[in-house]
Amino acid sequence: MNWILFGLVAAAIIGGIVYSVMKTNKIKRDGIEADAYVARVDVEESTDSDGMTSTTEKVFVRYTGQDGKTVEARQANPREGLVMGDRIKIKYLPEKQKYVVMVD
Repeated sequence: MNWILFGLVAAAIIGGIVYSVMKTNKIKRDGIEADAYVARVDVEESTDSDGMTSTTEKVFVRYTGQDGKTVEARQANPREGLVMGDRIKIKYLPEKQKYVVMVD
């Protein structure tokens, strides 16, 4: 029974990773390029059961979409060292403007 549960959890994790990679690749391939700036960087700290602390940064950018509206979105592939106000190039899909990738 434990192996079945382990297999289901592993399949869900792998499925999530594959979906995320496919979505990012679609945006890189088909997305609309826009100028953006880093609106905020949220830092989250967590401590595991062994007392080890890890930090995760979530980078949010603002840009003007093709429709002229200002959008704040989480960046899918932020590079290290981004701070508020940094100007970057991003790509987004008009139907999913809240998920953007940084142009290399």
